[in-house]
Amino acid sequence: MIKTVVDNFGVLFRRFILSSHTVTRAPPHIRDANNVQRLWNYFVIASIPAWLIGLWSLGHQTNLAIADFALDPAPGWRAALLLKTGIGLDAFDPMACVAHGALYFLPIFLVALLVGAFWESLFAAVRKKRVDEGLLYIAWFVALMMPADAPLYQVAHGMSFGIVFGKLIYGGSGRYLVNPAMFAIAFLVFSYSELMFGEGAWVPVAGYDQPTVLELVTEEGGLRVIPAVDYSYCNCSSATGPARSAWSPSWGPPSGPFS
Repeated sequence: MIKTVVDNFGVLFRRFILSSHTVTRAPPHIRDANNVQRLWNYFVIASIPAWLIGLWSLGHQTNLAIADFALDPAPGWRAALLLKTGIGLDAFDPMACVAHGALYFLPIFLVALLVGAFWESLFAAVRKKRVDEGLLYIAWFVALMMPADAPLYQVAHGMSFGIVFGKLIYGGSGRYLVNPAMFAIAFLVFSYSELMFGEGAWVPVAGYDQPTVLELVTEEGGLRVIPAVDYSYCNCSSATGPARSAWSPSWGPPSGPFS
C-alpha cells in the first residue's frame, strides 16, 4: 500500500511536466489529440497573467502598509528575506512587489498541492486504479482564492474536504457534481468565517484595515464618496488605492472571478 502511494506521487509529479500517452482521438479533441490533463493545464496557463497581477497587487499593498506604519524592522520572515537578498520592500518596484506576493502564495500552493497529491495517491492505491487528472488546477485555483495570511492547516483542511468530498468519492474527473476548488473555498468560508472576511484578511500587516469600496459606498454616502477620498475608478479596477475592492483576492485577478 505504502509503495503504491509513493509510486502514485511520482506519477502525479511526472504528469505536471509530461503528458500522458493515452490521448483522445475522437471528437471534440480530434484535431490535436488532446487529453484531460492537458486541458486542465490550459486553465492554469490561462490564469498566469491574472496571477502575476495579483502577486504584484498583494506585494504593492503590503509594502505600502509597511511604509505607512514605518515598521522598522519590517515584520515577518518574508520581509526579512527580501531585505537580506537586496530585493527590498519598495512599493513602487514591480519586482519587489511580485517577489513579496510570491512569498505568500507559494507556501499555500505547495500545501494545497501536497495535500491533494496525498489523497489522490491514497484513493488510487485503495481502488487499485491509476491516479486521476486535475490535481494541479484544483490546487492552483484553491491557492488563488485564499487570503494571504491563511493558516496552512486551514489550507490543508479545505483542500482535503474539497478534493475528497467534492471529487474523489464520486469517482474522479468528469463525475463530480461541483467544482472541487470552489467546494473547498465554500467549506472554508462556512467553517472559518474570519478567514475570508476578517480584519486585515487581504493585506497581511497587523493593524492595517482599510475600508473596501462597497463599505465606502454603502456606509459613507454613495458613489460620490469614492472620488472624495482620491479613489479613482482605475483604482477600483486594479485593486489599488486608499481602499481595496471587496471582491479582489490577494493574488487572483483584480476583478475577482475566482473569488
